[in-house]
Amino acid sequence: MDIVIIPGLVREGFGLTALEAMVFGKPVVAYASGGLEEILTSVGSGYYLVTTGNVMELAQKTRELLETPGLEEQVGRHNHYGAITHFGMESYSERMQDMVSRIGR
Repeated sequence: MDIVIIPGLVREGFGLTALEAMVFGKPVVAYASGGLEEILTSVGSGYYLVTTGNVMELAQKTRELLETPGLEEQVGRHNHYGAITHFGMESYSERMQDMVSRIGR
């Protein structure tokens, strides 16, 4: 799998498929809805979100990744780093410690 395309029409609470793909260094193109929008935006890949239901826009972003030499790898590396940085164990631990300290006040 070179590119993960998620044309979900239902607003997911959290797009685990997208996050898993990013951890494995894959570009993700998705409709801008629910958790997918949050994840792609958080890792800095909001450019690859398209208007929900716009198949032509989805195809155009995918074509751009396939036809631009090196772009697929570059976006994949960026996604991997962003996924680990924003959703990895270290980040989770920091947010959890912050939440616990706020409760203890």
